[in-house]
Amino acid sequence: MTTKQIIFVPGKSPKPEEAQHSKLLWRTLVEGVRRADSSVADTLLVNYAQFHLIDWNELYYHLHEDIATDIPWVDALINKHDPTEQDIRDANSWSIWLSRVLLTMGDDIPLLIPLLPEDVRSTANEINRYFNNTDNVGSEVRGLLKQTLRPMLENQDDVLLIGHSLGSVSAYDTLWELSRQEGVKGKVDFLTLGSPLGMHYIKHRLLGMNGQGGEKLS
Repeated sequence: MTTKQIIFVPGKSPKPEEAQHSKLLWRTLVEGVRRADSSVADTLLVNYAQFHLIDWNELYYHLHEDIATDIPWVDALINKHDPTEQDIRDANSWSIWLSRVLLTMGDDIPLLIPLLPEDVRSTANEINRYFNNTDNVGSEVRGLLKQTLRPMLENQDDVLLIGHSLGSVSAYDTLWELSRQEGVKGKVDFLTLGSPLGMHYIKHRLLGMNGQGGEKLS
């Protein structure tokens, strides 16, 4: 019998301890679905065992983030259903606009990255650690997802794979390796959140884009 499964691959930066992180993610996921369809949310609520977090961040950063002071903000956000006028002003602020411009510049002309602000350079260094497979860390990150995903595909489960930020990049690469190199068959619904997959800097470094592994992605 086909089982429905949800796999979540988080983005970069240290995260809370796995059990805490998983429960927080599940709570926010169910609440988000509830705002669209309460009956589906009720069905989700009793199927937490079919939600799987890929805790690659501990392997990548060798630490967990203490988010005790963030919990009240999570509670507030869950109980907030519309943006305030201040939220809208913040989203349209000049600092956000400037950050977007700087990221676009770095994406179009990578040689400019060393001249950009520290947060942009730091992000590029974190990403390059994955793409360069420093200390085999990129392969190990993908290996964590494979351990969870491969048995589901072999069992022909109905899988929703959610990748956030850099997690969507490692998820994409994992799907490429499983399908193109390992010949694993199966279907996955792939949902991305805040993904950089459309950026030039990322696209040129994905597995298969330059013939890595013996086959170029078409």
